[in-house]
Amino acid sequence: MLYDLTVPAYQDGLSALSAELSRARAWGEENGIGELQFAVARLAPDMFPLAAQVRFTCTQALQPLARLGGVDVPDFSEDAVDFAGMQDQIAAALAALAAVDRTALGDDGDRAVSFTLPNGMTFDMRAFDYVRD
Repeated sequence: MLYDLTVPAYQDGLSALSAELSRARAWGEENGIGELQFAVARLAPDMFPLAAQVRFTCTQALQPLARLGGVDVPDFSEDAVDFAGMQDQIAAALAALAAVDRTALGDDGDRAVSFTLPNGMTFDMRAFDYVRD
């Protein structure tokens, strides 16, 4: 159950992000906009740059699986500076998702999940609530 609620959705989302980045790259080439300009671009002033958004997306697709089933999370500590780097991060996340053993996440949606964010905020919840929310 936990696998079905997470891995396919994360795979779909990352695949869609990869396709959008391919479209953006092609548009940039057609319009003379360099890749670094995309990597550092912000959709809104209070948002992180695109490269950081891609990094966060890859990390956030794998962190729940690490917490639930001990899945290894690749190192996404650096923002990419071009489309190839962003696509590499997505490919690494997709490879990690493809390697997830369905049984590693278990089926016990009532088991406790607890974690603390870097800002000190702690979450205690059921596994089902964690993957749903």
